[in-house]
Amino acid sequence: MFLTKWNKPLAVLALLVSGTLHAASTPAVEAKNGMVVTSQYLASQVGADILKMGGNAVDAAVAVGYAQAVVNPCCGNIGGGGFYDHSSCRWNRYIY
Repeated sequence: MFLTKWNKPLAVLALLVSGTLHAASTPAVEAKNGMVVTSQYLASQVGADILKMGGNAVDAAVAVGYAQAVVNPCCGNIGGGGFYDHSSCRWNRYIY
């Protein structure tokens, strides 16, 4: 293979540079009461609105799932496979 002694160092350098550039361009975000993150702004807004109206995380997650099915139908949405992991201090158990 061409330049075999440089393949590994160049690959490591490329990984380090790409990771550093990406990390520098995305600042950390913090929230006190709740946060909704999706690939589509409108779906995130639906979840945030549910939380603002007094809904819980499960309400927001279901609403976001339906909104994602509308604004980004190529994603795996309702019925497209996924997982749910919930813990509750009130019930003292985990739901998977």
